[in-house]
Amino acid sequence: MKRFYSVFFLILTLVTNIYAIQNKLEKVKDKIINETYESEIKQLPNYADILLEDNSYITSYNSLSNHFISLFSTKNIYITPQKTDMFWNFLLYDELSVLYNALDQIKQNIQNKIPPIIWEKDGINNIQITTEDYNKNINFISLQQRLDNIKKLADEIYDFCYNYELEDFKKNNGFDITATMPITDVMINYMARKPTIEDIYDLSNTKVLQTTPKGILVYSSNIFDVDIYPDKNIFIYTNKNFVDNEDLTGKFVKYVGKYTYKSITNTNKTVYAFKFLNFDLNTISKNKYLFYPKLNEPTEDFAEQYFNKYIKR
Repeated sequence: MKRFYSVFFLILTLVTNIYAIQNKLEKVKDKIINETYESEIKQLPNYADILLEDNSYITSYNSLSNHFISLFSTKNIYITPQKTDMFWNFLLYDELSVLYNALDQIKQNIQNKIPPIIWEKDGINNIQITTEDYNKNINFISLQQRLDNIKKLADEIYDFCYNYELEDFKKNNGFDITATMPITDVMINYMARKPTIEDIYDLSNTKVLQTTPKGILVYSSNIFDVDIYPDKNIFIYTNKNFVDNEDLTGKFVKYVGKYTYKSITNTNKTVYAFKFLNFDLNTISKNKYLFYPKLNEPTEDFAEQYFNKYIKR
């Protein structure tokens, strides 16, 4: 019996010592991660410090909007934006993107600066820091929560603004630009499909081949298409003036049937025929749609335009 108790207490002592070593090891890992975290935080821009101290303003659209309104008011700039104010929403969305990128960079820097195995650290050999150690670290958990909150709110703002501008675009132009078909789909053999009267076709990557009294012949400007399918063209009815090789990107057409003309070899050739929509993407201000259709980035002075137009000083 005495021998049993001796063995029992020996095992208990070993388990206790192992637990103590593991506990110390966990503290050393946390210390290493936290020290690296704090050194990285010092590299943050000043505006991001607030985020680490108080993330309550990134919990909802209203809290974020009110937060920035209060920041402007401290500079004697007073503004009362509506949720449908896309300029204001873009400022909020852009700021969230900046904050997200700054914090995500911190996360990456911490992981990059800590090698997988650290030798002779605080008297403990062969410390291996794993993904699990990051996930258990309180600073890392807090950092990831902030990243998740920022992304969630940014996605909410983007989705709302995208759908709002989509409906505005459809109301003014009668179609959804993201639902259009590339005209090259009906111009070349390897992906040829018969056009339909329901679809709207995007003339990106096409140019004018030849002008006629009734309209223009059009070809694909993709080098691959020109080399492999040099004679695959379409016709567009128009009374507007075009020049040979004029780029048609930004314009859209609808299918109206077929058109027959004489080729340079004096043979009849029949191609699909289209007509222009009364719309040209190139004529839309780059600051008109900040979220939809996302084909043009806002100009650098869009924020200045916003303040000049909307802010009451």
